[in-house]
Amino acid sequence: MRIERILLQNYRQYKKIDFNFDSSSNYDLNMIIATNGTGKTNLLNAINWCLYGEEISLSKKSKSSPIINKNAIRNSNDEESVSVKIWVTNQRKNDILFSRNTFFKIQSKENIIERNTELTVEMTNELGNTKILEGNDAEDAVERFVPENIKEFFFFDGERLDNYFKRATGENIRKATFKISQIDVLSKIEKNLDTLLKKMIKKAGKEYPDVEEAEKKLNSINLELKNIENKKRECEVQIHESKSSIDIINSKMVGSPDIDAYKEERKNLMETQTKKIESLEKKKIQKNSTILKKGKLVLLLPAIETVLDVIAEKKVNKEYPPSIDIDILDEILKKDKCSICGTFLNNESKIFVTKLHEFLISVGDDSKKLKEMEDYLKFSKIKALEIKSDLFNLTSLIEEYKDDNINLQNRINSIDQKLEGHDEKKVNNWIHELKSFEETLGRNERKIGRLESKEETLKKDCQKWENELSSRMNKRDELKEINIQKEFCTKSLYSVVSTKESIINQTREKIESRTKALFFDLIWKKHTFKDITINDNYEINVIDSDGYQSLGSLGAAERQLLALAFTLALHEVSGFNSPILIDTPVGRVSDKQRENFAITLLNTSLKKQIILLFTPSEYSNEISKVLENKSNNKFNVELSSDEMEVMIKE
Repeated sequence: MRIERILLQNYRQYKKIDFNFDSSSNYDLNMIIATNGTGKTNLLNAINWCLYGEEISLSKKSKSSPIINKNAIRNSNDEESVSVKIWVTNQRKNDILFSRNTFFKIQSKENIIERNTELTVEMTNELGNTKILEGNDAEDAVERFVPENIKEFFFFDGERLDNYFKRATGENIRKATFKISQIDVLSKIEKNLDTLLKKMIKKAGKEYPDVEEAEKKLNSINLELKNIENKKRECEVQIHESKSSIDIINSKMVGSPDIDAYKEERKNLMETQTKKIESLEKKKIQKNSTILKKGKLVLLLPAIETVLDVIAEKKVNKEYPPSIDIDILDEILKKDKCSICGTFLNNESKIFVTKLHEFLISVGDDSKKLKEMEDYLKFSKIKALEIKSDLFNLTSLIEEYKDDNINLQNRINSIDQKLEGHDEKKVNNWIHELKSFEETLGRNERKIGRLESKEETLKKDCQKWENELSSRMNKRDELKEINIQKEFCTKSLYSVVSTKESIINQTREKIESRTKALFFDLIWKKHTFKDITINDNYEINVIDSDGYQSLGSLGAAERQLLALAFTLALHEVSGFNSPILIDTPVGRVSDKQRENFAITLLNTSLKKQIILLFTPSEYSNEISKVLENKSNNKFNVELSSDEMEVMIKE
């Protein structure tokens, strides 16, 4: 289908303006260029209002003002109407006119009464016969043009594409895909076959209790399976929303610290540091006390060791009195017998002991004193070494505590640097939200596991009771015909379901492939991302070069281009031939990506009508050099001098 003309009368800034989209080029690409505030977006609103009776892109201020043009209000003393008309041709070259009119009773600027609104559709066939549709018939005609629940894939604000994957769940995208690709036609056939099958079984069960029992049991199992399927869908929606929210929060938190965790760590570090400082002071006091009380002995240790070395040397040179008790020698000489070993003295021995006795008498107390001094010095050396060892251990502990405190302080300083400049409340809110979404994600993943386990058991029961039902019906001749019809209907239903699933998978794979190709055509980063995936639940993910999912960390322009790539892929694969209208298409896109955007849409316009609403700044050199001489139509729109009306600039 193709929009041939749009006529607006008394609609907001548009007193009367007529856009004719002549087809004069192989590229069915049409451009409307207008500054912000001129009413560019209101053209998008006008189309939505004409077709669906609502304006989707209005500010609160605009919604509070009347839809009727202000000049029309000023110049009217009675009744005025607002009208938007859209002429369309379909594939069979039939003309369709969508027209919505709202009538107003204008008593004053402050007193404007809306009378009634009418949607009409005029359909003219190739023979020139015209049929006028109103009410539900007119709405049905709109649904055949662009169904209301998927209009955002045809008429949309480019700036809103930035948030598309934040707003749209996989389930909504899946439904829209089925609608645009007309897979829902198979769903309707599936539903009708299922209803017919139930009627057949119910009819057979009316006369035979055992058949009725099997039918009821089968219905109960199928109902439970349906409930499980719905619950799984709910879980999948929750899982997708949780994953998307987690990605978004993680992208917001890039470079942001976990403030609560850091504060807790800092608190623990401060407590540990305080204990370490206390221990350090205690060890310092203990060391100082030891030095004060016992340090002199350690200082004398070299002198003690020197004296002991001299004594040892004197002993070797036999210059040192032997350490023998003189009383023992007196006893030996008296008994003429050794008191130690019991041996009797011979003349030689007696002479030796006598001379030794005389020598000891001659040296007197000196020998005893030297022995006592040596023993004391040895004891002092042992104590000095023990004290020295204690002081060494205390010194090592003190140094260790000092190093620990330096490391603790460095970590505290590092945390302080990480926390500096961050909005504590905001970061903590992100962290709490992240934990909540992670809990929701885990809870729903576990729930799906339980549901799938139960589903598997029920499917086995379902098969068992289906066999039982067929068996009970085959036992009665009068039910055999119904059973044959039932089995045919069951096979047909299975065939439809299998075909639908096959088409769904093929469609998803094709959309995934085209989305990936278009995205990489549009984006200038060729090495940052390596893949686009769309899973069975139509959840879209962008995989970066390291293999991580990165949808949540895409920039605004990248998200906009991804949404555009997906939308174009959906149109291309589905074959749904209604036009695309984009307001502010490249508001967030810049430089090289704008050129890629223009090339992609130009190529798309070979197969489908595209209408783009640019601001002058959007219609930059990157865009104009691609589109200027190849587009079908280009309209420059401006406000009148009194700023009350929009006009096409000649």
